[in-house]
Amino acid sequence: MDSSTVARPKPAPTNASPKDNSIVKIAVQMSPRPPQFIEFNQKQPLLAIIQELCNFWGLSLDPNESQYSLRFNMEENRAFVSEKNRLDVKNGFVLELGLSPSKITQGILKQLSGTPEEKIKAVQELSAYCNDPTFAAEFTDKKGMEMLISYVETTDAGKFSDLTKANALPAFVDLMDHGLTQWDVLEPAFIKKVAGLINNQSNLQDSRTLQASLSILESLVLQSAKYSAVERELTIPNLAMHLQNPSPAIQQNALALINALFLKADDAKRNAIAGTLNVRQIRNSIVMNIITVPGRASGNEMAHQLHVLQTLMLNVLEDRMNRALDPGDTEAQEKVRELRRIAFDGSDGGSGSLDPSVKDVTTRHPKTSPRDFRKLGFKNDTTPLNDFAQTPPGALALDVMLYFARYHPEKYTRVVLENSGRGDEYDCPFARAAIELTKLLCEILKIGEPPQEQGTSFHPMFFNHDHPFEELFCVCLVVVNKTWKEMRA
Repeated sequence: MDSSTVARPKPAPTNASPKDNSIVKIAVQMSPRPPQFIEFNQKQPLLAIIQELCNFWGLSLDPNESQYSLRFNMEENRAFVSEKNRLDVKNGFVLELGLSPSKITQGILKQLSGTPEEKIKAVQELSAYCNDPTFAAEFTDKKGMEMLISYVETTDAGKFSDLTKANALPAFVDLMDHGLTQWDVLEPAFIKKVAGLINNQSNLQDSRTLQASLSILESLVLQSAKYSAVERELTIPNLAMHLQNPSPAIQQNALALINALFLKADDAKRNAIAGTLNVRQIRNSIVMNIITVPGRASGNEMAHQLHVLQTLMLNVLEDRMNRALDPGDTEAQEKVRELRRIAFDGSDGGSGSLDPSVKDVTTRHPKTSPRDFRKLGFKNDTTPLNDFAQTPPGALALDVMLYFARYHPEKYTRVVLENSGRGDEYDCPFARAAIELTKLLCEILKIGEPPQEQGTSFHPMFFNHDHPFEELFCVCLVVVNKTWKEMRA
């Protein structure tokens, strides 16, 4: 910069000493005017500094409003200079004098009341300032959020491209991030419009708009009383479609919204969501598009969302884990009889279905004896259901034992028979071992505990199988039995 062209206004007289650290030497520019080199006194009111700059450049000022403000002029920092951040101004900085947040807000609000083209232009301008806390406070104070919300609500369904072109929803998210507006102010019309951008796969929209839409609805679910309004507009399969999006940010936001809906659902809806997410197509989307993509699941936020999803899926087992079985429970009695039949009658349990309504239908019904249940490893051989009175693991232990018998009948029969006649000092009784193992797995996997706020641990195996907990149990039981035999040989 040619020093001969730089104007140096006479510094305002101050009481600060020459070595006072409150004075920094900076440059101020305002295109196309020549820049000014000034001494920026941290003890002098900002308005007085701006007044001196405007006087030097011959700018007219309205005494009733703030027309101009200083901004940082760095690539990483374009914030307006305020009383809160003025100490960030250091020696050698270059600041920029321009319109104040108040003046900019006035212009944007005027355009938001104009033609569709003017509204798009207004929101585009808004996008350039919405990250700034000083501007956000001014815009919110002047009821700008209400006008922006109205703009989104009244945009015709056939003109979604206007929202995209204007970056309306990313700007809205940035403004909400300042915490100046409560999420509860949003009405069903706004929610329906944003959900439409997510649900309609035919909409050609940029990634920022879709990312913002997912983020908005997640925040509504978690930070407002609008869960029901959001849940009515979305389906898990539609959200899961976005897990195939090549953008990691969109995948992450889609997963976060699914988790939010899952977390806030009541027990009945939670079970339904778990059933939907357990469909192989959706599990494969998570595995193929996120978990197995190099570096995709290693980021803290993506790993956290996978941790949350895994925790919520496993927690569906909590009800069974904490449910003690009543000796008079006829359904549970039939399950125990089926365990006996598969082990000792050479049956595979019939259908191999986990549906409790599908039972083993045989032509003969041999009388069961306490001796058979003793061989199965029950402590209470006359009333084996009493073994499931302790919670945890409660009814869950019987569920996984029956799964092992139905889906791995050969391994099940081998484990039972190997431990039914060698003597108590050698046996690893199946039922007792299975109940203790189920309890141990529940403790290790922290079933029933909420997701950790900073948790990032997850196990891909829980996304690779229709019944991951049951399969884990089966593998572990075989290993336990094998290890027991080797140690007692």
